[in-house]
Amino acid sequence: MNKTLLHALATETENGEGGYAVRHGKHALSDFGVPLPGEHEPHINPMAAAYPCLFPFGVGAPEMPDVRHLSFDDHIRWCLEYHDRRFRVHESFMYHAYGIQQKRQALSSARIQSKRADLDKLCNIRVTSQELESAQRQEESHQSITNPRVLLLRRHVWTTAGRIEGTDSSRALNRSKIWGTSLYMNPLSLWVTINPNDLHDPIVQVRAGNEDIDMDHFDPTAGPNADERASNVAKDPFAAASFFKLIMDIILREVIGVRRSRFKVESFPGIFGRVSAYFGVVEAQGRGTLHLHLLVWLVGAPTSDRMRQLLADESFRQKIAQYIRHTIRAHLSNMSEADVATMPRKPDIAYSRPPNPANKDYRVISDQLERDFVRSSQVHVCKKTTCLVLGRGLTWRCKRGAPFPTAENDAVDEKGNWTVKRSNPWLNNWCPGLVGVLRANHDIKIVTNGRDTMSLAWYLTGYATKGQQRTYNASALLANAVAKHEADESYIHDMRERGRKLMFKCWNALNSKSEASGQQVVMRLMGWGDTFESHQYVPLFWSSFTAYLRSQDALLRTK
Repeated sequence: MNKTLLHALATETENGEGGYAVRHGKHALSDFGVPLPGEHEPHINPMAAAYPCLFPFGVGAPEMPDVRHLSFDDHIRWCLEYHDRRFRVHESFMYHAYGIQQKRQALSSARIQSKRADLDKLCNIRVTSQELESAQRQEESHQSITNPRVLLLRRHVWTTAGRIEGTDSSRALNRSKIWGTSLYMNPLSLWVTINPNDLHDPIVQVRAGNEDIDMDHFDPTAGPNADERASNVAKDPFAAASFFKLIMDIILREVIGVRRSRFKVESFPGIFGRVSAYFGVVEAQGRGTLHLHLLVWLVGAPTSDRMRQLLADESFRQKIAQYIRHTIRAHLSNMSEADVATMPRKPDIAYSRPPNPANKDYRVISDQLERDFVRSSQVHVCKKTTCLVLGRGLTWRCKRGAPFPTAENDAVDEKGNWTVKRSNPWLNNWCPGLVGVLRANHDIKIVTNGRDTMSLAWYLTGYATKGQQRTYNASALLANAVAKHEADESYIHDMRERGRKLMFKCWNALNSKSEASGQQVVMRLMGWGDTFESHQYVPLFWSSFTAYLRSQDALLRTK
């Protein structure tokens, strides 16, 4: 303790008012901890200098000489998993690390982009500030940008961002994976949205440091109250993100029945039957909590053309109706809409343990849990802050389709349109097999893959890979970046080096307006990513492939 105090005092200076302040350096710190070639001045590690409370002796920070055998990414993961939790509860450390990680990915991507053959077009055709200002006005009036030079610049910036995790362009690449899976596995069969309750689940509280919670002999009346549980999660996004990763892995492996290794994928019977593949996209809600949009492909699912033929068979439609009856539910037996409304709501129902199947009263306990869960999590209430949007005629409508259509039975017609038994139009769909595991909100829909539902499949893949809503004018930001580039980099005569720096500055200008919650940052820093995929994907560089074909065939070159 004395050594720590002495080291802290060595970095402080008297402020003239009888107190002390941190001594400021004379030079700006680089984001790169390793000294650059030819650097003569003593190099100061940015992490050690910026966080004396985390590295009190000024040693042990990422990329310092004593720990240079660890990569930057591996060292940050070690910090976030450190036993005393000081790194992950710090208000800025992981965001600083995430910014460095993104900048390095951007510089690497810009270097790759600068080596493209078609970058010469961008380097030789200068985009002026006047052209970008014109594009800015077009964007403000919701018109298509017509200037080909501006479009070329935006295309290169978009491609550069595609190699950076967390950007809209990198998320858009997921669509090709989804359609590639559909080509290989036949069309998708289920669409599932899972919202684990990170505020009240006891596993989160244990991961946040509440060691007094006994999961083997759980008592819902003991431990922190609801406000304290919410505060614990807000202070420690790592606990919530690691819980999300844990619960998703368990659901996908044990409940859905798909176990993957490095070289193979095994499928076992689960709550959806036999699943051949899945693809899930992680998204953050307004308060930063994570949820998963999951696309599921079932073993033996027919092609779209074959499905259209099978739907004409009454016995096949009965099989689909039976599948819906066991997999999707939107009805509580012997309970009217008024009965559901008068039930007491239990918002912290997730602060519990799943029912034990070995219990002799398991069925009774499960039925009561389902009723409490539906009342607490599946009753839809339309609000302007969540789901109501202005439609045609300036009338408010629910973007989720509430009130939902009622039906007396589970059924499907010859066109593939299906209904689930529902007497209460405000109850959202749920899966009985997920109720006990999650005790939290979720949704499930079946995709019958008829021709009339292909538009639905396109909507689902678009929704599952949607990016952030933009609150900025991209052309205006690019105009500022180009002007700064022209002023700062005029001494560079290598056109490709100028193009590389231009790509980086343009991306940095757009990225400065993006948002990421603490839990999203943890997912990316820990290498868990923004997707859950059952299979590995290999990109096909189509332009290189076609160029090779043209080089081998004279007839193709003429075309």
